[in-house]
Amino acid sequence: MARKRLICGRDCKLYKNGCPYQEIIKYNDEASDCPFFEPKRSSGKGEDEAIVTVRTSSVVLDGKLYEEIYDPENNPPALFISLNEKGEVELYTEINSETTKYVPYIPLGDNDPITTGAVKLPTFYDEYESEKKLVKQIQNHIHRYLDVSPRFERFASWYILLTWLYDKVNVLPYLRALGDTGTGKSRFLDVIGGLCYKPCMVSGAITPAPIYRMIKQWKGTIVLDEADFRDSSEKNEVITILNCGFEKGRPVIRCKQDNVETLQFLPTFSPKVIASRRPFKDVALESRCLTEKMIETSRKDIPDVLPQEFYDEQEELRNKLLMFRLRNYSKIDPNTSLNIDLGDVEPRLRQATRSFASLFANIPEILEDFKVFLRKYNDELVEERSETLDGMIVNAIFSLKEDGFEEISSKDIADKLKVDYQMEKVTPQLIGRHLKSLGINTIHDRRARLIEWNDKLMM
Repeated sequence: MARKRLICGRDCKLYKNGCPYQEIIKYNDEASDCPFFEPKRSSGKGEDEAIVTVRTSSVVLDGKLYEEIYDPENNPPALFISLNEKGEVELYTEINSETTKYVPYIPLGDNDPITTGAVKLPTFYDEYESEKKLVKQIQNHIHRYLDVSPRFERFASWYILLTWLYDKVNVLPYLRALGDTGTGKSRFLDVIGGLCYKPCMVSGAITPAPIYRMIKQWKGTIVLDEADFRDSSEKNEVITILNCGFEKGRPVIRCKQDNVETLQFLPTFSPKVIASRRPFKDVALESRCLTEKMIETSRKDIPDVLPQEFYDEQEELRNKLLMFRLRNYSKIDPNTSLNIDLGDVEPRLRQATRSFASLFANIPEILEDFKVFLRKYNDELVEERSETLDGMIVNAIFSLKEDGFEEISSKDIADKLKVDYQMEKVTPQLIGRHLKSLGINTIHDRRARLIEWNDKLMM
């Protein structure tokens, strides 16, 4: 049966209806020239069979993973790469199913994500000796161009590996640099973000729409600077994306502007590398960020301007990470992590980092390193939190209990903070608000509002 060629203007429902390539694509161009082609209708009974051409940077067909490699100096510049059953590399110009032809994404002009560097793809594949040595290479690269703590160098290296297999896990933490101007946040995004899976550099007066579109089209890592939000309403929308995007199956649902009866399900799940000047006000979102507090570097060995060697190293590492993805894609089972004991760590931290256990389940030497790291990281978080007002309140409650107080009021806690921490301006009303955010209930008494002791919560 003859297959009908799909034509952009004639057959695409987006033509003259919000098509982002309207100025580039002509009416009679083939649909294969447009990455956003959506057919108006499928072929009906008695018609020629229609085949849809989809431009994409990756596809999984019958359980087999195909990834795009792109090098403008090659001909053709874009190919799909995959591994056969023997683990040997195979290259394809296109992948076909019964109804769809998949072709690799090729830039349509100068105003294109790949051409402009907004999205980075591997140029080919490179071999690596072992996962442990690959992690060490990534860590050395980070150390060479970025000033972060040794602990975070290691964690960021693991996170980069995780991004290359993120679609095989159910929950993801975010990686964040926190600091003022001039502390290296932009360098953080370039060095760490640039090695993540298909990094999408989202910067410059950020609005939510391109973030949704980048996640939908590229399914890669969103690399963004919180300082680039244009206004507070758009910042709130991006916060919504971050709140939903840590877990599979949590799209943002909106009504279409031109048709309120039609719902849009906007994707949010993807790795995210973030730079921000201050912590998020949302406690749950804050707990999902693995954060490095940035300070101005005093190291003289870090170049002020990234040299060409940096970009060459990044290209080589992305090509090795591509091979890591191809080799390990079918080995990851998120359910295996449920049986791995991560030790005595806080529930939110355990949830945020559970995906690492899935990643390292088949790499025991890295898994053990990760467990030790996680316990130390948990202890540091507990210590840092004890220095906040919430931490001081909790410490005061335990101190009062040890001093023999059977009933503890907000005023008792405020008085204790004034004595122990010289916090003269603290009030019972302020203590009450913080008790509520900590999940500590209070009960009314004739003389005061008393905390309700909960053994399970206070453990």
